Amino acid sequence: MPVDFIKARLQGVNIPKLTSNKIFKQTRETYIDSDFGECSKLILEYKRLVITIYKNKVAILTGSLHYFYNDGIHNYNNFTFTNLVNTLEEVAELLEIELKNIVLQNIEFGVNIILPFLVQNITNNLLIHNKKEFLKPYDFDYRRAQHQRYWIKIYNKGKQFNRPENILRVELKYKKMIDLHKLGLYNCLDLTNKQLHTQLLAILLEKWSNIMLYDFTIEKEQLKPLEKTKILQYQNQNYWLNLSNQERQRQKTKLRYLSINFGTNIQEEIKALILLKWNSLFEKCIPNNQYYKGLINIQKEFRSNTYI
Repeated sequence: MPVDFIKARLQGVNIPKLTSNKIFKQTRETYIDSDFGECSKLILEYKRLVITIYKNKVAILTGSLHYFYNDGIHNYNNFTFTNLVNTLEEVAELLEIELKNIVLQNIEFGVNIILPFLVQNITNNLLIHNKKEFLKPYDFDYRRAQHQRYWIKIYNKGKQFNRPENILRVELKYKKMIDLHKLGLYNCLDLTNKQLHTQLLAILLEKWSNIMLYDFTIEKEQLKPLEKTKILQYQNQNYWLNLSNQERQRQKTKLRYLSINFGTNIQEEIKALILLKWNSLFEKCIPNNQYYKGLINIQKEFRSNTYI
């Protein structure tokens, strides 16, 4: 499912009733409050959802809706729009709160797609995203580019869960909601609006397109000597970071030309897979835009070669 992790404030929740529910595992931790000094907070856990209740009676919900759907075990399988709505209703019933009162502070959304080649061929060739370099904070096929309001995360979901498939996760993590407020996304009730997810899809596709990704399928032996030299630069993250905006765009156009004419245009192929996977989890969630319809044709031509 596109929507996974959320962080939300539980407005008007009945805290005494919540804490008396024996279904939750309860623990206490200390924290430093700017007004009260050292305080104790109560933590409730159930199926990987965590509710933290602070001294000032603020209750914060964090966790993965997809994990919750799978009884807290994993989040690598399909999680449809219908599954999401049912899960949200189950969470609201568990907390005895209306969905509109689960007010979002952070959210993650994206898709898992199965590739016909190794995921490393993508993660190892991620260069920059809107002038931000891709970082590797963990010791597996995981990369992220960090912006002030959001992160773009791309990683090997199959390796995360020791699955045999080449599962690529493409995900946006919004740490500040201001951009999503413009779409009308404020609370969990809004997540039951299918039209809103069409807008989230458009954002995901746009962010993916803005990535500087070296196309590993380019057949170098077919290139001219000057193009072979240029290809070495195109694989270098620092090369792109040191270019001016104008020159970066010019060189990106040249790389795109090589990708189309001497490779499989892998970035557009994956974009088509993102679109198709998203829409497989919904019914007709394709944006009303002729450009996106053209991605279907790209997917039909997707090569089944396994590149090592």
